[in-house]
Order: sequence, then structure tokens, then C-alpha cells
Amino acid sequence: MKIKFSGVPVAEDIFSLDDVKEHLRVEHTEEDDLITGIRAAAISYAEEYCSIKLGSYAATGYLDNFENSIIPVGPVNSLTAVNYKAVGYTQDLSTLDFTKYFTDLDTTPNRICFVNVPSLAQYQLNRVQITMGVGYTTGVVPAAIIAAVKLLCGHLYENRQAETFNLMPYAL
Repeated sequence: MKIKFSGVPVAEDIFSLDDVKEHLRVEHTEEDDLITGIRAAAISYAEEYCSIKLGSYAATGYLDNFENSIIPVGPVNSLTAVNYKAVGYTQDLSTLDFTKYFTDLDTTPNRICFVNVPSLAQYQLNRVQITMGVGYTTGVVPAAIIAAVKLLCGHLYENRQAETFNLMPYAL
């Protein structure tokens, strides 16, 4: 399943600049831009590494067929609609009745399963579109993820320069 996110929410309410500065023990404002960039990089890294989103996102999942699938990013908070391109060459989407699919939003990763589905248009890609809301919101982010982001912020703040290693010994 391919996922497209609508908008880019800021996870400011989850990890504020003040929270990161407190963790780093920084009291001045001279490096706020640097720390904001470090915070964004740490959040992005955690999201990619864990296949999660921090903050509320509107997302659309795309499938070429009605196939039982794992939703590759989470957590899924709501699955609002399943639309599809029906038989015949058309760009209009039909809405799949909610009795023709089942979701498992309780386990990780989240899943969707289809039953008794209609025929799809031929020779098209992304014929099934799943509209959903994903992401951790304030107060529900696991403590381990918060700790990891703060530790990564500390590492990036303390080690701002690129590291180089001499792999070749000096010639004598």
C-alpha cells in the first residue's frame, strides 16, 4: 500500500521548542533556529524509523486491487472511506459499502480486509483509495518515543559538525 499525506502538521504540541530546550539545558534564545531544525530532524527520523506519525495527519492509502493489506504507517485513528474506480474507464470514484471491508485498528500494524467486492476498472493504477486519519496526538505518544526524540536532539545538538575518519594510515 502506498500512502499520501495531506498537509504537514507541526508536532509542536507534542514536542515544543521549550521542551527540547529544557532537555538540552539551554536557557538563551540565540540558538532557537538551530534547535528548531534539530527538533524537526529528530522527529522526522523517529517517524521514518518507527513507521509512525507524530501529530494528526489526513492520509490516503492506494491499492491497485482489493487486497487484504497492512497499513504501513500508524497509528490509524479513523478509517473514513474506501473508494474505488468501478468497471468502465472513468475517473469517478464509487464508495465501497462498509459491510464489504473489515479493519483491525487494535493491533500494530493496522490492517484492512475486503470481502465480496465489486469489479474494478481495468488497466488503471491506484484503483482503490482508502481515506484515513493517522498519527499520535498529544498525551498518547509512547514514553519511549518521546525519550528517543529527546536523546537524538541532545546528540545532534552536541555533535553539530560532520565527523570524518581517517581510514588510511599516514605513509611513513
